[in-house]
Amino acid sequence: TGPLLGPNIVGVDGLTLQDAWSAGPRTYLGLTSHGFPNLFMITPPGSPSVMPNMIVRTEHHVQWIAELRTWMVENGHVTFAPRRAAQEPRGATPPAPATRRTTPHRREHGGG
Repeated sequence: TGPLLGPNIVGVDGLTLQDAWSAGPRTYLGLTSHGFPNLFMITPPGSPSVMPNMIVRTEHHVQWIAELRTWMVENGHVTFAPRRAAQEPRGATPPAPATRRTTPHRREHGGG
């Protein structure tokens, strides 16, 4: 959290990220945080970035954000802000692995 808490990031109604995360970081998908519209974070606290290969996870985060921003422009949206409930823990056990992709699958190599 240090690199994100160092600068004075201020969100809605003057809320700072330091104050919003005073009891620990809360994020939606590990990429955004309630109260900070259009603040997209690459590999922040709450993301699975340290579990898999860091380069692959960073590429996935950037792709997700880029696709979201493209969708926003195409659909006339200028702000993305997660609801508070979307970033709250869902229980004591981790969620089951995803059964489908959240982004389109694209082959980025020449192999079969």
